[in-house]
Amino acid sequence: MDKKIKIELNNEIYEEDSVYASIALRGGFITKEYLIDNESTFVGSYAFYNILFQYWRLTSIHAEIKYDVLRGRSIIAFKGKKNEYLETLKYVLDKLFNSEYNQEIFEEAKSISRSAFENRYKAGKFRGRLKSFEFSDLNKRFQLRELINDIEVIDFNTFKSCAETLLVPGNIYLYINGDVSEAEAINSTVEAVLPHRNHSVKVKNYYYDPYLKQDAHLLNLARENFSLTAVAFDFLNRGTTIFAKQAILDFKAAYLPYRDIEVYVDSLDASLIFENETLKTIKPIIHEVISEEQFDLLKKKILQKYLALLKNYPELFAITGAEMLVNDVSLAEYIAFIGSCTYELYCELCDRSDFIITEAQVVLKKEAMEFV
Repeated sequence: MDKKIKIELNNEIYEEDSVYASIALRGGFITKEYLIDNESTFVGSYAFYNILFQYWRLTSIHAEIKYDVLRGRSIIAFKGKKNEYLETLKYVLDKLFNSEYNQEIFEEAKSISRSAFENRYKAGKFRGRLKSFEFSDLNKRFQLRELINDIEVIDFNTFKSCAETLLVPGNIYLYINGDVSEAEAINSTVEAVLPHRNHSVKVKNYYYDPYLKQDAHLLNLARENFSLTAVAFDFLNRGTTIFAKQAILDFKAAYLPYRDIEVYVDSLDASLIFENETLKTIKPIIHEVISEEQFDLLKKKILQKYLALLKNYPELFAITGAEMLVNDVSLAEYIAFIGSCTYELYCELCDRSDFIITEAQVVLKKEAMEFV
């Protein structure tokens, strides 16, 4: 089962018969080493997905397709009419599996990616977030300096090797949100373009002993003042499922008195990242015991977040569904679980998971101006 395209359909009727599709691939800009078929290690490049998507922007006949490279996942998303989107889906899957790459276009895509990264890297917020991933995603052994180096040194042969290894059915997760009553047509579209090559793809785990982790205070100079907090969760109970981890972090994020908290969970790491001007330690708040009344409010807050995506941001809902599929979590089942979760069950989840946390404060201080 881990070598097939994972598909989840959410039947929701939108205006103009719109359907929203999202394809997630395991791997992003902080993942480089993968375990293939649970046996061999493949060393790729942090820069691969960024350059791949730039390549497709240069060559795609569908301008409406959106591409986004995230921490541990890469996303292809598009919107179409009920009677048209399957054609776009077939086009995307065919490019994933059957593209023949041109070195000149690769060099152009690499140049665009390098320039885009250099421009974004000037922004302190972008640089600070990248630095925080070295702390929050320790089990993936991400190193910012290696990302910078890979953007410079990736060559055409490495690019093609990454495409052949990572762009396989066993690494594709498809979520479709809209009028999806014709499930057979979707399956037929997928089956029509499947390649002969296939294997499972997992991010390699460099397990770091959680008892050796320490809180950190990372200070760098920048053009602006900026600070954020990264809270890494380690679950001492190895039997804690990703499903349970997602629920625990969603509740913890809903309880924290901060806005725009990024909740991230994968098979190796789990964290909360958010801007924090006060640099106040977060550990005491996360470990606070909440009341049943507080729990009910938090549950409503979480459900409202997902309901708002479903009703008002259907494209983001599809992307969220695809991201969760990478973790083998059904978004529909997850939302149903949150809705039925009791206060007693939540407390039991936290107790059984036996999590410990470490936190890092990433601080960028504006450089002093000197005049001679």
